[in-house]
Amino acid sequence: MSAKNIYMGSHRAILLATALACVRGNLTAADSAVTPAAPKGWETTAAAAATLTRGNSEENMKTKAYDAYDNGRYADAIPYFKDILKTNDDPISHLCLGNAQLGAGQFAEAEATFTNMLEEHTDLVTQAKWYLALPYLKQAKMERAKATLWEISKSSTYGEKANKLLKELD
Repeated sequence: MSAKNIYMGSHRAILLATALACVRGNLTAADSAVTPAAPKGWETTAAAAATLTRGNSEENMKTKAYDAYDNGRYADAIPYFKDILKTNDDPISHLCLGNAQLGAGQFAEAEATFTNMLEEHTDLVTQAKWYLALPYLKQAKMERAKATLWEISKSSTYGEKANKLLKELD
């Protein structure tokens, strides 16, 4: 890798971090204009950092979704994850949406999200089944919860947790 590529990679990381801090309100506009000194011929501008904050709206939406989710603002995260799923139907976003719905007390919606994920995706099936069991429990659908937990009880990912929960339910 050339020195220019190394510099540009680290420079992009700094710009991205600066842009994310601006989006999250951690920096003032004056702070966002600060960029590292570039070698001659590789000049940068504050406009590059501003472009990142305005840039890819899907990435901005993901940043907002994960920020709300990571800070326990599950009701705030839900619309962002729904919007993300309109353009990018990936299983991670389904898991996060369902978990945000669980955290917001929307158990029927979480059940529907995890059920849909299992019907539409082949990735993260064990995780989806584990999280599907949780809204079943919250809605007192004990037989469904037990059946779902039993399905994953032999898995390496959630098997131990599922077995422990099954013992508690009996």
